[in-house]
Amino acid sequence: MLDIGRAGAELERRLSDNVRAQDGIVIIHGPVIGQYMSQVISSNTSWILSCGIGITIVFGSSVSGDSTSVSNDVEVRLAYNTVSESDCATLGPRLSA
Repeated sequence: MLDIGRAGAELERRLSDNVRAQDGIVIIHGPVIGQYMSQVISSNTSWILSCGIGITIVFGSSVSGDSTSVSNDVEVRLAYNTVSESDCATLGPRLSA
């Protein structure tokens, strides 16, 4: 990512466009199929932010995968470009706030 400040703001916008919390639940609309399908989960649901080839947030306790990928039925992909370890360390806390 060339400009981490601009990237952070854009990723926060994408996250708020796709994930909304209200009344003790979280409503997730995927960026591609969100207009056709939503997923509703408890606000207590665990999540993981995965960086490397893109940035993905995976919701749920049954997270599986290996060092190259993490998958689950409920995920939001925020970026598709390669993200360095240092950029992930900067963006992770910003996106989890």
